[in-house]
This record gives sequence, C-alpha cells and structure tokens, in this order.
Amino acid sequence: MKNLTQLLLLLLALLVPAVAEAYDFEVGGIYYDINGNEATVAQSPDFSYSGHVVIPSTVTYGGQTYTVTAIGYRAFYYCSGLTGVTMPNTITEIGERAFNVCESLTEVTIPNSVVTIGPRAFYYCPSMTRATIGNSVTTIGDYAFGFCEALAQVNMSNSVTRIGAYAFYANAITSIAIPSSVTSVGALAFEGCDKLERVDITNIGEWCNIDFDGINANPVYHAKHLYLNGNEVTAVMIPRGVITIKPFVFYGCLSIKTVMIYNTVTSIGMMAFTECRNMTSVTIPNSVTTINSYAFSECVSLKSVQIPQSVTSIGSAVFDGTRDMTSMVVASGNPTYDSRNSCNAIIETATNTLIEGCNNTVIPNTVTSIGQLAFSYRYNLTSLTIPTSVTSIGSQAFIGCEALTSIHIPASVVNISVAPFEYCPNLSSITVASNNPTYDSRNDCNAIIETATNKLIAGCKATVIPNTVNIIDRYAFADCETLKEMTIPGSVTYIGEFAFENCNGLESLHIPGSVTYIGNGAFSDCLVLNDVYCDIADPTAVEMGNYVFSGFGEEYGVYDGRTLHVPAGTVEAYQADSKWSEFFEFIVENVPMGDVDGDGMVGIGDVTNLIDMVLSGDVTVADCPVADVDGDGIIGIADVTNLIDQIIRGTH
Repeated sequence: MKNLTQLLLLLLALLVPAVAEAYDFEVGGIYYDINGNEATVAQSPDFSYSGHVVIPSTVTYGGQTYTVTAIGYRAFYYCSGLTGVTMPNTITEIGERAFNVCESLTEVTIPNSVVTIGPRAFYYCPSMTRATIGNSVTTIGDYAFGFCEALAQVNMSNSVTRIGAYAFYANAITSIAIPSSVTSVGALAFEGCDKLERVDITNIGEWCNIDFDGINANPVYHAKHLYLNGNEVTAVMIPRGVITIKPFVFYGCLSIKTVMIYNTVTSIGMMAFTECRNMTSVTIPNSVTTINSYAFSECVSLKSVQIPQSVTSIGSAVFDGTRDMTSMVVASGNPTYDSRNSCNAIIETATNTLIEGCNNTVIPNTVTSIGQLAFSYRYNLTSLTIPTSVTSIGSQAFIGCEALTSIHIPASVVNISVAPFEYCPNLSSITVASNNPTYDSRNDCNAIIETATNKLIAGCKATVIPNTVNIIDRYAFADCETLKEMTIPGSVTYIGEFAFENCNGLESLHIPGSVTYIGNGAFSDCLVLNDVYCDIADPTAVEMGNYVFSGFGEEYGVYDGRTLHVPAGTVEAYQADSKWSEFFEFIVENVPMGDVDGDGMVGIGDVTNLIDMVLSGDVTVADCPVADVDGDGIIGIADVTNLIDQIIRGTH
C-alpha cells in the first residue's frame, strides 16, 4: 500500500509541471504556443489574465518573430478579472471556450480577420452587453454566446454563413439582423431570448433558403415580427428564382397578412408558415408540386385555400388548426387530388381518401377513408355526417374539434385507428350503427367498442363503460378535459398507455381489482385527480408502466393532498411500490361505498342492511357515510336502487 501511495505521488509530481507549463513561451504577461512561424494565445497557468488585455499582432521570442493568428482553446477561460480584450487583425480563429466564463468582460469587437468563432467561445460571459462581429467571420460556433444574459446588441456582417446551435441562447437582445449570407442556423440558436421583438433581413429570397434546425432555431419564432429593409413585413412576396421555401422560415410571424408565391417555387417546406395567425390569404402558384406537413398549420385567420393542378404531394396536417377555414378547392385537372361535388375538402383521388377537411366539409359518398389528422384542430367544426361509403378512419382524425358534440359511425366503418376523437371536450354523443360488424356502442355507452375484443377504443365525457369491456385502448379518453369522474367496471383487465392523459377535469377514479396492466402515463397530467380508489389486492401483481399518475396540481412532481385509497391490509405494500407511492401524498385503507355491513365487500347483504336503514329512518349520513351511495347527502330509496344497479353492473 505504501509503495502504491509513493507511485501516485510521483505521478502527480510529474503531472503538475506539465499542467503548469502547458505553453511554449510568455511575453508581456501573455502566454503562447508555437505553430511554425505563427503563435497562438495559450491558457494562463493560473487564470491570471485581468483588466484590458491587448494582444499584439506579432511577438518576438528567442530571436524569432511570430505572427499571432489564433486565440487557443480555453485561453482566457475563467479569467474573472478580464474586463476587455483588443485583438489584432492577424487573428483568424477564436478557439473553443476561449473566453468561457469571463464574468467581467463587458464587450467584444472581433476583428475583420477572424473567420471562425469556436464553440462556447464566449459562453457565460454574464456582463457582456455588446458583440461586434467582423466582416470575415463565416462560422459562429455552437453556444458561442450562449448564456450571455446581458448581451443586448449583436452586430453580424454579411460574411456569416452558419450560426451554431444555442449560439445566442438566453441573450438579452431585443432585435437581431440576420445577414443574407446566412445559410444555416442550428437548433435552439435563439432559445431563451425572451426580449427579442424584431428580426431584420435584407432579402426575402435568401431568407427562404436558410436551413433552420427546428422552430427554435428561427429568431422569428421568438420575435414574432419580421422586417425587410426596415419595413415590417405584412405582405410576403416570394420572388422569382426561389425554388424551395425551406422549413420553418416564417414560423410564428404575426406581422404577415398575405402571401403571394412566384411561379418558380416547386416546394413549400414543413411548417414554413405555421402559426402565421394573422394570415388571411395565400396564393399558391401552378408551379408548386409539394406542400409539406404542417406548412400552414395554426393559420387561424386563413378562411380559404385553392390547390393548383401542379400539386402532386401534400403532407400530413398541412392545414391543421385552421379554425375558420370554410373553403377548400382543388383545381380541376389535378391528377392526384380533387374536391369532388364541391365538398370543401381535399381528397386523394386514387384512394378516395379525404386528407384535409374544414368547417363546411360535406363528405361525398364516394370517399372510403378519412385520413390521419384530416380534421385536426378544426375548432369550429360543429357537426359532420360520415357517409356509408367510409370504411376507415385514421388516427387522430378529429383531434381538437372542440365544438363537435356528436358523431355517428355507420355500419360500413370497419377500421378505426388510435385516438380518432382525442381532445374533443364537448363530444357527448358517440353512436355506432347497430349492424356494424366490427364496432358497437352497446348499452348506449357513448363510446366505440371493438366487438370481437371488447376493447373500448374511443370515449367521451358522457361515456359509461359497460361491464363487458375488457380493454381500454391507449389514448381512449386522452385530453377529455370535461370528464369529471370515471368508474372502471370489474370486467376491465387492461388500461392502455395514456388512456386518460390530460383529463384535467377528472377529480376521482375507481380502479377495480380485475386490472392486471396499466400502461405508461395512463393517468398522467390529470391535474385535479385528488382521489384514486383502487381495489387491487396486490400492487406487485399489476404490470405498471412508467409515470402512470405523474402530473398533479400547479407544480410538477408535487402531490400534496392526493390520496390513494386501497384495500384493507395493503397500505404497506402500496407504500413500498414506488410506481404507486411516488404519486400520492397519502395512502389509506378504503371503505367501499355501499359497504354498509363493513365486511370489506359490497354485496346483497349490504342491500338488505341499507333497506333496513331506510325503513328505520333514524340513520344519517354522519352515522354511516358509505350508505349515501348516490352522494346526495340523504340516505334513501335512491341509494338502494343505485347500489343494486352497481352490483348488477359490477362497478361497485
């Protein structure tokens, strides 16, 4: 052991000088590394750079003169006393983390000789208020000015081609001018720039050609207002020569009201105009062949659209969330799509699939499929008749149709994908034709049930789950914010993932002892779900997904006041099982409502006892709370009827 300690001390002794002298020479208090006839500013061995440092263009050492061409890796790293730096016009590169965590550095001027600003070069310089970038810089590295929280002014020249990921993360800028030379912007480049109100550009055509790595890369997403040569853009004119409008380029721009596209454009990128909420019209020329997914989603003021003959490819949910859309017309002669019978919809001709609908859509009786997301977030769609020609309904076909109150599934529909009516909070009537061979809505349950498997695939706020249902499908009640309470019958064994996700009005829930599987996030983000009554005798016997009950109240991860009611003698078992216990403040023994005789079960004996109580007339709710089965505050004949009904239906 003694020899090992001596060896470690020897290695440490050898290592310290190597760290302490990780440079080639020092002149005038600045440390350098040699690279041929050039010198790179190196890291101070003791983080000693302070005050205003002036870097010379040349430095002489040992009789040789070197040109200073770079500021090296971590050269001024953690120099908390550094207040300013002057760089010569010989510097071509500022290395990775060169000025990282220089807490007193207030501004920087990058000379015209610099070509590259490395990753994290000025990361977390919290006192920096201004950065002027020279006219030779082509690359601003990832995180280059990230977390410079006081940085309010950035001047870029028309040489920059790439702005890296997180480059200006959490800056204080209120406006930013993007040079026409820029061709790519990395992910989250302007994320956290909460004060950003204005983006200035000089060329719409060049702007359309920028590759933004996601919506948060585009400063317009944060600023909401775009200016062209000093004037706010209200009417977008995509000029001659533009072939592709790249993804995300106008995402979230609230100043845009009209869009006209020149007939050289062949492709409109994904989310190109998403959330242009004040856009009232768009003219798509007869040169466009492709409109990519979500291109005009959430353009809530857009009321009509015409698809020209040239368009042969339309992505998913192109007009998602166009709440006021009342007219959709496909030009006659289009080889791929049509709007037959003036139906106000876009139909894929070869497959007879309706891929986009609007508030005024009348589905023709030649349509066989309603596509995925076809009516997504058509907030003002109040009613719709599905004709008997339709055989399939795609996933989330009617998601977000807030005004939809009823739907009827005809006998012809034999294929319904997941979550067709997700987030339809006012949907209160779901019926299936009695002669449908695949689905039913037995017992007037206001739900869609797959007959062969007894799987409930879609419900609503008025659903009463029949006691013949065995499976609640994934997303079956997801985003049903008006659902207040749910009793799951004793026939159910399987609750799919996210089955009740975001049911923000759900206050109480009863899980029967028959359940053996609960999927990921099945009851996640049910923010007012205060009480869960669970009859499962052994919590470890249930296959539980992750985050089943996560999300409650105003603060994520805090479950103050939420109570899990469990069978007698099982409290410790539930407390020991983190997949249950981490989501509840209290775990208590449950006395089943209607268990009048106190034997832990609800049965015919309780009915007899309850009848005796009613006949005697001298038992109050205070005396026996579990006798008030219907919750009206009175023990009466209605409680007897209610209890008998629950026993028959298996929901007690």
